[in-house]
Parts: sequence; C-alpha cells; structure tokens
Amino acid sequence: MPFDTEKLKYNFDSHQYEVTIDGIKTELNIDLVKELGSYQEAEVFVRQVSRRLYTWLYSYIRREGIRVVEKRIADNFDPDNFGLPYREGVEMALYAQVEYMINFDGDLEAQAQADKDKLCGVEARQILHYYGLAHKGTWGELVNPSEFRVGY
Repeated sequence: MPFDTEKLKYNFDSHQYEVTIDGIKTELNIDLVKELGSYQEAEVFVRQVSRRLYTWLYSYIRREGIRVVEKRIADNFDPDNFGLPYREGVEMALYAQVEYMINFDGDLEAQAQADKDKLCGVEARQILHYYGLAHKGTWGELVNPSEFRVGY
C-alpha cells in the first residue's frame, strides 16, 4: 500500500507519488512558494514534476510493464531484497527532477516535444535506471486487471 511521509505523498487520482513543498524546502533548500509566488503555483509545479517523470518512465518501458511498475512503486517493491525499493528510487528521482526543472533554461515543453528525453533530467533518468525502474525488457508477471489500481 502507498504511504505518505513529510517528503513524499501518494496521489490516488493520478496513481503517482509527488514530492511535497516542505520536502523540497528541507531536501533542496528551495522555498517553492517564494520562488513561484503562491502556494497554488507551487502545488501545480509539484504535480508537473511528478507527471513529467512518470511520463518519461512510462514512455521508456514496454507498454505491458506500465501496470507492473505502477503497482510495484505503490507497493514499495524491493527486487531481490537488495535494499533498493522502488519507492525510494522514485523519491530520489523526483527530487532530481525538481532541480532539473527549476534550473532548466528555456521552454521545457517545447523542447520535450522535440526530444522526449528533455522531459526528464539526466540525473533522474540515471536514478530510475539504477533502481531497475527504467527497464526495457519483460517484467515477468503481469498485473491481473481485477487487481489493477485496487487500494493504490
């Protein structure tokens, strides 16, 4: 089951984790509300960070793996018990994505249309690869449609 912390929360509507505004301030020493001018703008930015990271990840992996990855992230799956749970990888990648988006020079949307890799920063992509989330191969078991998005 997904769970929230001070630095990360699960959005049950999008089925994606999002970093928190307070977490960004603690982890990156960035006051988003001050930087963006309002709490509402900061919330929009946080959702965009998550959306862009997940969009890149889901465009990278094979289509049949999307449901598996979504469920494994929500369940905090740890492949082979190596101490690299997927939720932790997503959290690290999301914070790297925050830095990428804040420091990006130019129109991110326009450049992402031309090159999907621009959607997600290099460091965030490397983290997703390291944790085994950005995997182009097969995922083994598939998620039973009756269990998809049940409880997460």
